[in-house]
Amino acid sequence: MIAISNLNEFLNYQTEMKVTSIENGSYIIEGTYYLSSSYNEIYLQKYYNIRIIIHEVYPKKLPQVINIDGTIPKEFGHFYVDGSLCLGSPMELYLSAIENNISDYLIKYIDSYLYAATYFIKYNSQFPYGERSHGTMGIIEFWKEYLNTDDYKVIHNVMDYISKDNYRGHNLCPCGSGERVRNCHGNKILPIIKNSLIEVVKEELNLFDKEVKKTIECQKATSRRKL
Repeated sequence: MIAISNLNEFLNYQTEMKVTSIENGSYIIEGTYYLSSSYNEIYLQKYYNIRIIIHEVYPKKLPQVINIDGTIPKEFGHFYVDGSLCLGSPMELYLSAIENNISDYLIKYIDSYLYAATYFIKYNSQFPYGERSHGTMGIIEFWKEYLNTDDYKVIHNVMDYISKDNYRGHNLCPCGSGERVRNCHGNKILPIIKNSLIEVVKEELNLFDKEVKKTIECQKATSRRKL
């Protein structure tokens, strides 16, 4: 279970947020979150009423954040089916949760999300960061950044390699560089395997394959129409 002291930094940062209950080892935090942040010299501030559910097994299960007063418009789009906020792509969030304590994680991702939402509201549905897509495309965009490539084949091969959970440093890297994996993408692959995130990769690989298949089918249909 997360010690309450681990939440002190966050609770001191957001003094109107309080732990309202502890259920089965999970913390429920509710209250008014005061956004006061800037990006590219544009300063924004706004109040949001939110609920945060922090599961006992963090970081193996990510926190859920809910905008309980509905001030974030549905048109913003970055919500899960259950209505909680989509703070980023799953693998990005899991890796960050492993590297950061719970307070740093909450501050980083809630601030970033609410800044984007506030910008969206204020500036006629524009996004401040060059919006990352929601859903499958957002996942693909994360892997492009994580592996520093736009090559879908490289992304697929690395994800497929991880999903098989058979890392050997002397293997050739699945990216096709001809280098040993330990000298190439090993530093990207190992943290995922060591932290038992293989099932997350399998889920994202399945979504990736479906998206690529859909794209190929669309391309074929376009070609047939041209003929």
